[in-house]
Amino acid sequence: MVHDELGRAFRRDRRSRTDDTGNGKPPIVDMGAYEFQVFQVTCPWDVDCNGSVGAGDLLSLLASWGPCKGCPADFDGGGSVGAFDLLALLANWGPCP
Repeated sequence: MVHDELGRAFRRDRRSRTDDTGNGKPPIVDMGAYEFQVFQVTCPWDVDCNGSVGAGDLLSLLASWGPCKGCPADFDGGGSVGAFDLLALLANWGPCP
């Protein structure tokens, strides 16, 4: 395995002596499971992404109050930020798991 400047690993194609990053013309080396890593949100109530649900998240929710399709504070996906979203945020107050 060879690592780039960001620490990402990629395989070296020994036939052509060139680094294979998956871009350009073949040879392209199959990276296996590394190609399809899925980012999973474990704490959707952490709107400001600081690792805990707190005052900043509450302020973001209140600033988005009302019709707001696709807002990060619309936790129930109802197309608006309202009482159920507020209750969900308060129920998950504190450090994210």
